[in-house]
Amino acid sequence: MRNKLAAMANTLAQDDTVDSDEIAAAIDYMEMKIRTAEARHEPVPFVAFRTRTILTIALKLRRESGLSL
Repeated sequence: MRNKLAAMANTLAQDDTVDSDEIAAAIDYMEMKIRTAEARHEPVPFVAFRTRTILTIALKLRRESGLSL
């Protein structure tokens, strides 16, 4: 599973049709979904957690490689 997440993050990091600001906004949205679930004492949605992880890695890869998309 970890390799699949890394592959998805790498693909997203290199995708020039997705702006870094869009990735950051999507991370904020996923954080909100997770915080809302926690505040309601509900299980954290797995899809939100997984998506946040992929987006965070993709943004980090962009920043580390100096890509300014």
